[in-house]
Amino acid sequence: MPDISTPAHLRPGDVVVHPSQAFGIVTEQSEAGVDISWLRGGDLAARWTGGSEPYPLSLALPGSFYARAASEPTRLEQDLGRRPIDVAEAVLDSIGRASTATELKRRLVEAGVCSPPTADDWWTATRARLEDSDRPGLLWDGHAVALAEDPRPDSDRGRAFVAARPGARWGLWQAASPEERVSLLEYCLQTGDSLASTTALRLSAEIPAALAPNVLKRVLRGDARLGAATLLWVDDHGFDAALAASAARRDLRPLVRRILGHIHPTLQAPVVLRLLSETVRADEPASLFLTDLLPDGPAHALVRLESLLPTHHQHPEVRGWLEERLAESTMERPVRVADPLLTQLSPLPVERLFPVSLAIARALARRHAEGSAGGLEGARWRTPDEVLLGAPSASTPAGDVRDAMRTVSELAIGTLPRDAELSDTHLLHHLGGLVRDVPPAWAAVLCHALDDDPLQRPADGLDLWRRLERARATESVRKSAPIRMRQTTRSGCDTHIGALKARTGQTNQDALWMQSEGHVTLLVVADGISVATAGSGDIASALLVQTISQMWEAWCDRLQQPTATEIEARSFLDQALDAANRAICTAARRVAGGSLDRHIPMGTTAVLALVIGDRLHLASVGDSRAWLVGPDGAGLLTGDQNLR
Repeated sequence: MPDISTPAHLRPGDVVVHPSQAFGIVTEQSEAGVDISWLRGGDLAARWTGGSEPYPLSLALPGSFYARAASEPTRLEQDLGRRPIDVAEAVLDSIGRASTATELKRRLVEAGVCSPPTADDWWTATRARLEDSDRPGLLWDGHAVALAEDPRPDSDRGRAFVAARPGARWGLWQAASPEERVSLLEYCLQTGDSLASTTALRLSAEIPAALAPNVLKRVLRGDARLGAATLLWVDDHGFDAALAASAARRDLRPLVRRILGHIHPTLQAPVVLRLLSETVRADEPASLFLTDLLPDGPAHALVRLESLLPTHHQHPEVRGWLEERLAESTMERPVRVADPLLTQLSPLPVERLFPVSLAIARALARRHAEGSAGGLEGARWRTPDEVLLGAPSASTPAGDVRDAMRTVSELAIGTLPRDAELSDTHLLHHLGGLVRDVPPAWAAVLCHALDDDPLQRPADGLDLWRRLERARATESVRKSAPIRMRQTTRSGCDTHIGALKARTGQTNQDALWMQSEGHVTLLVVADGISVATAGSGDIASALLVQTISQMWEAWCDRLQQPTATEIEARSFLDQALDAANRAICTAARRVAGGSLDRHIPMGTTAVLALVIGDRLHLASVGDSRAWLVGPDGAGLLTGDQNLR
């Protein structure tokens, strides 16, 4: 981590680290020093004036361990089970030397990432991966673990900067000339790497005017982290005006919310007020939207307006606007705030899928019982869980059901890249990749509602209401039911090359494998890719099955132990796919004579289902799909991962 010699080198939003491993966020900068909100180590002084007194500080660059612990602690804790090796690399990068397991676990606990038992589980999974596989990024001698040196080809500094760890990026940046630093920022923006772009933006003294449109384009395409960086660290180039204009567009408002989510709560109010100063005289809906985003409401912002908003940001207009909003909410003027449109609920949290769907279904049931239809256009949400439909229209009950579930799924997705339009079929196949943790029973109802044949959809709002209530009950039981190990598994299979491929003389590139031992079952389906010029899809899918069957033999006994945890199940699936990928890549290179230049290497999709008792652990790559079939129908569990 770069050492900071003077407060002038810090900016609001920076994460700083004390030698005692306490860390915090810079909330304000002035000539007298910087104010720091300490997240760990609250007994330290809140003002730092520089030099060695009262203490020296280091800067945690975006993506580093302490930056993640400060800005996304929940995500970091989840990665302990999902990506234990990546967490180990991040912690080692922050330490800067080889470390023992005890030191790594202590660093996690002291940073508030997890409890000591969770740290022990994390190290167990990490050590298993270090011992069972070749990790080129880490060196493990049985006692201590260290980071391997990053390759740094002088001929391609941009590629090295993007591929490097946060600590190494600082060294590459320091070694670059001013012209090379501009090229680094431009290269990062071209690659689309959010962390590398944000790091280069933070380290740049200023953004060249020629690159400002590229930065803004990346932000408006959905890079919320980079958008937060521009609001915190860039003072010109019209970024405030451009992002304020986004608040006027309904389709970009979810992006504005995500951008603010990357900004610490103590810094959100000044940022929102700056954006508000751009819209308060020109766009009332945008100003209302931004006012709702003030963390502590307009009253608190009005009291601290002079300290929160720079003098050049139109104080009178902003003050008058906030005073008017307060007047509307007083008892002397009891004005009911308009119920928001359903479209304003985006992005909809996944835990709200059932409440919002059921509220719409109840409203449609009442309308259909009256002999009319339509009304989703212009429908509004009324707290706590009620939907006010718009005017009836020339629709049908089955059409309303389709529109209702389509609307809720779009709310959950939020803004699509480049305002893309998805057909019902594509939405179903990609929903699992666009929205995490969709309840399978809800997804099954969605499949029914979006059926191409209207006769296969729920008949009307009442039918949709009934199905959703049953699906919600299914999910409630699924989440609360105890784990049962003594289960019987029945499996079957079928495959067909496909009519078109059969007529053109192609080979069947499907491969599958199933094995059960005790209460553990593994099912694998693979579909080779047809366009390879280095190898073929049927070879790739066969190699995947062969490699995973060998991994199963090595892991089977461990997975059957009563102490087998979710971390071990994830570890098996990760390592199985990693080993299969390496085997296929090695074979493709061998077929191509050692070089894949001008070749399309062979590949395959993969779906792995590891069933332990009545718990399913699923991994997928590509567009082969896994479905959960139950009393509510068939719910798609995976999302297609392909170019579309």
